[in-house]
Amino acid sequence: AIAAAVVTIVLVAVLGHQGYRTIRIYQMDGSGEVTRSAETITPYANMLLESEDAVQTFSDGWMYLNLDEDKYVLAEPLTRFRLTASGTKEDSHTKFDLEEGTLVNHITEPLSEDSSYEVYTPNSTMAVRGTSFRVYVWYDEDGVSHTLLQVFEGVVEVHLLYPDGSLSEEARQFKAGQTVRIWGNLETSDYEGVVDEIDYYSLEIKTLEFLKIGIEEGYDDYNITVPDVNEVIRLKQTYFPVHFMYNGSQF
Repeated sequence: AIAAAVVTIVLVAVLGHQGYRTIRIYQMDGSGEVTRSAETITPYANMLLESEDAVQTFSDGWMYLNLDEDKYVLAEPLTRFRLTASGTKEDSHTKFDLEEGTLVNHITEPLSEDSSYEVYTPNSTMAVRGTSFRVYVWYDEDGVSHTLLQVFEGVVEVHLLYPDGSLSEEARQFKAGQTVRIWGNLETSDYEGVVDEIDYYSLEIKTLEFLKIGIEEGYDDYNITVPDVNEVIRLKQTYFPVHFMYNGSQF
């Protein structure tokens, strides 16, 4: 793994191009696959990804990505997405087409005016300039797509994505601490329910650990601190005894 990292650094130096983009898997826990053209590759630590790669994590797979050294992405288990990336580090365009599963995103440095970072789901698009957020996509028994957005820091701008490929004229913005759900079928897409607060206890421990990377490396206006995250993790790992009583007797 150390040798692979050195190769990446040397490659940048040889190119002599400060704008060179690196998109790599810096950690891979469990299993998954990367499809590149007609080739299927087993992902590994320090593997470099290319634009148009189709990526999938399996039921035990946790994939950690680093883009341009200032963007961190976690793909939770059972996640499928396609990555599109172009431009240079100073003029970067990044798009994740999230088909199913969960991506957690930390953009720790503000994007330049000529850069973009977007996550597309089956029923919506999320655009940011520098923030931290989680997007989860799933389907119900009727085939209706659902998207859950949780904003940890900054602002995420959302457009509804309709079945014909068009976007809603109105863009809604969601800020740190907010969560919203969106649904879509073969006819339309829309918001469901009301804007709510994030339930951090619902997150997996590995997701909470990854959240600390964004807090430590990114901005100062997260609505949760590292000690808060550590306390959530501690409580999730704590087991409480429960006694069942009937007619005054324990059973």
